[in-house]
Amino acid sequence: MKNQLFIIICSLLCLNCSNSDTKSGNNSGQGSGSSKSFRTSFEGNITDDFIVSDPNFDVCQPISPDFVSPFSQTNNTSHSGNKSANLIPYGNPVTSMLNTNNCASPTNSVSSAFLKKTFTTENSKTLEVSFFYYSSSNPQLASVNNCDSKLSVYMQKDNKDWELISAQCGQHKTETDGWYESRTSVSITNSKNVKLGFLYQLQNSRQADPRAQFLIDDLSVDVLN
Repeated sequence: MKNQLFIIICSLLCLNCSNSDTKSGNNSGQGSGSSKSFRTSFEGNITDDFIVSDPNFDVCQPISPDFVSPFSQTNNTSHSGNKSANLIPYGNPVTSMLNTNNCASPTNSVSSAFLKKTFTTENSKTLEVSFFYYSSSNPQLASVNNCDSKLSVYMQKDNKDWELISAQCGQHKTETDGWYESRTSVSITNSKNVKLGFLYQLQNSRQADPRAQFLIDDLSVDVLN
């Protein structure tokens, strides 16, 4: 269901990207970066690498009244090392139908952040983004709705409109089965620079769940010629 949902999203909104989600084994990452690459396994100070901000990726992304700063470190579960980044450090809030100037939506934006680094992409063809994720965030079983919670990754080329490049659905706490790898390759031909943003959204959450988690670890970004 998860990969089927992504294929639908990708075919509609991201015609130049490819994505694969696979069950994870072991992996390691080192925190470093340059204008062509970036690595973090979230062992250091996360605020050095990310800017917390209200989402402005699309016209209809109403902000939850319980909006939080994502990428809080956790020592409980990690893919490598001792820490990972938690998109919902206080768990899932209750969601409701929210209105903006443009729309009404039951999908609430709970946390979002931008990667501080801007990637130089002139004369390059492909951007590759990979990370591992672990979740217990879906309010309902997959058989009811497998994507009530999700992490979306967006790309902005040359300060133009944001583009969705991947979406990973959460799992219900009774169905969580470990770490998965997300690996996305997207065309960056004819661009000069690229930025990345991360957004966690939630719907159909009828009661708060402070134990819900959506973790990511071993984030890598590479500009490929």
